[in-house]
Amino acid sequence: GAKAIAEALKVSTSLRILEIWGNSIGAEGAKAIAEALRVNITLHTLDISCNEIEDEGAKAIAAALKINTTLHYLDISGTRIGNEGAKALAGALKVNRTLKELEITGNYIEMEGAKAIAGALKVNMSLHFLCICTNRIGVEGIKAITEALNVNDTLLRLFADNDAELEQYLVMNRNPDPNGAKSVLASILHECCLPLQQIDIVIHYILYYQKFQK
Repeated sequence: GAKAIAEALKVSTSLRILEIWGNSIGAEGAKAIAEALRVNITLHTLDISCNEIEDEGAKAIAAALKINTTLHYLDISGTRIGNEGAKALAGALKVNRTLKELEITGNYIEMEGAKAIAGALKVNMSLHFLCICTNRIGVEGIKAITEALNVNDTLLRLFADNDAELEQYLVMNRNPDPNGAKSVLASILHECCLPLQQIDIVIHYILYYQKFQK
């Protein structure tokens, strides 16, 4: 299982991409993979999505990211991560200087976790892409992340959805339709003084933000 893969990863000198999504890997398996990431110097892509690593597994991977200097892409979506896991990943982002793309879609991250990630974005200088869709970060979580982009000048693409809390916000403001959603989101982002290239609303009111590349 994951432990055998981890042992091979520790000694591999050629493997660059590891996709182990949807394999019922739990926290212990994630911890084994994390230990391998501490010593592996070739892997640049890791997809461990759609497993059940939960916060404990996320914490282990986050700790490894503080040491690893080769991983460029990490997909940890759909792995039952909550605020504690998000906080651990945020701590790693403050230290890591090589990770460029992070996907944490479909987890249980709330405003508290989103604010931790926002704090990390204020100091991280390597991440270019962040997808935090289908969590529970709400309006305040989105505001925190977008405000962080006033400081961060390296993140080029952000995907964040606006869950039931924003939908309720839109209804309360008598603006439940997609065009109304776009207007409300534009107002939020305008308050944050962000240079926008595109705002788009699709299913579940997903917000797409992209900076102009310099």
